[in-house]
Amino acid sequence: MSSVTRFEIVLLLIAMIVVLEMLAQRLQRPRAAALIVGGIGLAMIPGTPNIELDPDLVMVLFLPPLLMASAWFTAWRDFRADIRIIMQLAVGAVVFLRRWSSEWWRTWCNRPSHGEPASLSAR
Repeated sequence: MSSVTRFEIVLLLIAMIVVLEMLAQRLQRPRAAALIVGGIGLAMIPGTPNIELDPDLVMVLFLPPLLMASAWFTAWRDFRADIRIIMQLAVGAVVFLRRWSSEWWRTWCNRPSHGEPASLSAR
């Protein structure tokens, strides 16, 4: 795929995002839901080209504006009312992932490698 074609596809996607944002606002629906439905609809179109983005580009270019917009438009009264459940979910996720990753790491380190018994490869 040429760079011009890739650029045109990205412009088309940006235009689609703008239209979906306006549609969500007009229908008084969450913007994220409109983008998800639009993405699913786009994925269902046969022959749609695969677009691969560099993960670093996404982290630098797309994520900060999304986080800033979410922080700017947060309903702080609702946030304070729900802070208990938010913290429970956040701490629960950290504890779960910590335990899961430590079990995975322990299993991975104790696996036999190159035909050696597990007791010899764990040294």
